[in-house]
Amino acid sequence: MNMAFDRFALGGIALAAWLLYSYFLYPFYLSPFANVPGPKLAAMTSWWIRWIDFGGHRSATIDGLHRKYGRIVRVGPNELSFTGAEALQKIYGAGSAFYKPEYFYNIFIA
Repeated sequence: MNMAFDRFALGGIALAAWLLYSYFLYPFYLSPFANVPGPKLAAMTSWWIRWIDFGGHRSATIDGLHRKYGRIVRVGPNELSFTGAEALQKIYGAGSAFYKPEYFYNIFIA
């Protein structure tokens, strides 16, 4: 067989294995967020929510997802959305262990 063909075939197999792992195996079975409800596309990519952002409908879309799936919704491979007073207090409340970048507090400056 041709050496170039062997390398090409091996590269194709490696690419197919990476795609299978990255877009199906990891997001749906191995990710820490695999059991969080949400659209299947959200598990695979965050481009769909960026497209919604671009159209200016993120809030309405996420509200609809919460109405459909509940208080915790997966909106991206590594992004969750929470709703409810308890989640708000735990995430944004005083003494919260969640990281907040320095610019987070700029919204409170007049």
